[in-house]
Amino acid sequence: MMQDIFSYLESHHNLVSAWTAIAALFVSVVSIIFTIRNMKLQRVHYRKSVLPIAHISVADYENAISVRLRNDGVGPMIIDRLLVTGDGKCLDSVIEFMPDLPDGLYWTHFVGQIAGSALAADKTITLVSFEGDLKDEKFVKAKRRIRQALAKLSVTVEYHNIYDETMPPETRALDWFGREA
Repeated sequence: MMQDIFSYLESHHNLVSAWTAIAALFVSVVSIIFTIRNMKLQRVHYRKSVLPIAHISVADYENAISVRLRNDGVGPMIIDRLLVTGDGKCLDSVIEFMPDLPDGLYWTHFVGQIAGSALAADKTITLVSFEGDLKDEKFVKAKRRIRQALAKLSVTVEYHNIYDETMPPETRALDWFGREA
């Protein structure tokens, strides 16, 4: 059987060379097509492997209340804008909507404008936080007023990834704080 193949190849030398060239060209074209397809898939994979995912979280404990922005994705989040809406206004921070605190009480943490900031994967920015002692009547009253103010707000974050692709904005109404009103 093998002897027949070899003898055919020797007797039809010109035909075999032409078919070999055509086969080589076909294999090359197919290889190029698969390489291009693989590069496109790889590019999509690389972009998804550094995708940021915004999450606006709320905390309402007996001795603490807070609103945070967290990056639950695997890539850095570059914040374009933070929009806080409520009472017919649209501002760029939660603290601007908060009531004044009584003497002796202070915000545990707050931030003003955060546009242009970058938030690494699995990191958090505390937008506003207030902690205190439940035995302090001033704290309890202030926390109630803060809850009422927060319940009227909605927070939206607009951001993009490191490839400068705009991501879908994340919006959260803070009506959770009004559940005990």
